Amino acid sequence: MVTNKSSIEKMQSDVHAKLAGRQIDTKELLKLDMLSSLEKYTKAMFKAQYKRSFVVSHHHKLIFNALQDVVDGKCNHLIINMPPRYGKTRDCSQDVYIVVLCIKPNV
Repeated sequence: MVTNKSSIEKMQSDVHAKLAGRQIDTKELLKLDMLSSLEKYTKAMFKAQYKRSFVVSHHHKLIFNALQDVVDGKCNHLIINMPPRYGKTRDCSQDVYIVVLCIKPNV
């Protein structure tokens, strides 16, 4: 995967320009914050869907860091072997695709 930080950087520069002109929308700030980290996005979506907080354990942090490396283009291949019911489907198969499509819509 090729690194394309320009989408996030463009969103950041748009937010800074709107902040200077006092035309900022809180939804834009929330979008930028959630797309800056897979962990933040997962926690926000889990809270919205299940009406309770997502408890981040050590293995979740390892998964988020590994997936962030994939999104950033630092890792081309990733295999995650874990027992069932540890969050692989939500973290690896659902949330990461949504974040990648938001950051890089032409992928």
